[in-house]
Amino acid sequence: GIATEAGYTDVRFEDLQISHNSDGGIDNKAQATCANVTSAHNRRNFKLWYGITCDGPVTSIDPDEPGTDTAVHFYLVGRPDGSSVYHFSHVNVISETPAPIFVNARPDTAITLIVDSCSIRTPGGTPLVVDPEHKITLKLGPGCTVG
Repeated sequence: GIATEAGYTDVRFEDLQISHNSDGGIDNKAQATCANVTSAHNRRNFKLWYGITCDGPVTSIDPDEPGTDTAVHFYLVGRPDGSSVYHFSHVNVISETPAPIFVNARPDTAITLIVDSCSIRTPGGTPLVVDPEHKITLKLGPGCTVG
């Protein structure tokens, strides 16, 4: 996978295909943007810390690589002060398993999650959001379809 550390700025993930990693396809802690990224068959396809802006489409396909934690499409780790914003212009999710789509990895931390449009094709019963303490403020655009 691709990993960045906190403290870096102006990082851009663009026109990438990442697959078959035992943890994050993208494991990002930097101030970053992204577009045209496909992450497939990783344990956590997108492991995102502290927020990100994706101004182009991102695609998550079947997170299923063997690993030590639950397979997840988007694993979100918020800042303790609740200032993390994750903004996606378009999200594609394609999955044959009921892996959760968005997971708040720090359940006691507030996150703002904005998805302008999406196309989600998963088995029935797949959780859109796993957020045990209801700390995610979710804003789905009118172009978001699940089916």
